[in-house]
Amino acid sequence: MQVVVPVRGVLEIEVGGRGGRVEQARVACIAPGTGHDQGADGDNRFLLLNCPVELLGEGRMEQLRQRPFLPTGPRLQRLAAYLDRRCPDREPVPEPLLQHCLPGL
Repeated sequence: MQVVVPVRGVLEIEVGGRGGRVEQARVACIAPGTGHDQGADGDNRFLLLNCPVELLGEGRMEQLRQRPFLPTGPRLQRLAAYLDRRCPDREPVPEPLLQHCLPGL
């Protein structure tokens, strides 16, 4: 599962035929094998978290496949800002940090 988390800006994205936006308090979840297309203008930055299925569980994975756009709270927004500082050069986010992200979904 890929989770697109906003750091700044707005991303217009279609996931599995459903259109939506990734912005300050909203993420997009892209299940394996799901088609997607996106575009953004201006100053923007997003984190792409690659979450192994076993961290989410099959049940939650299916929920996110059916409803790919989710609101988020301040906890995930603060964590995104931290990860952006921690992994500035497109480095993969370490799995222990991913585990802290998942309760926010």
